[in-house]
Amino acid sequence: MKMLRLASLGIAIWGLSLAWPEVNLMLTPSLMIGLVLGLGAAAAIYGLSQHHDHQRSDHAAGRDHPSRPTPAALQMR
Repeated sequence: MKMLRLASLGIAIWGLSLAWPEVNLMLTPSLMIGLVLGLGAAAAIYGLSQHHDHQRSDHAAGRDHPSRPTPAALQMR
């Protein structure tokens, strides 16, 4: 199974290298700047949404205590 994965990865890389000259002609500087800015904006939006969801779940009502009692030795607040 591992050899099959390695062989398919090699074939995929080889196939992509055949199309590289055409792809290289399409990658103009303005297109690359747009791609980088778009991916950066998408990553920022995703990160902010994850941060917002995390903060909302921290402040949800009824979630400020553990689900079961903990020994006094473990409560160090």
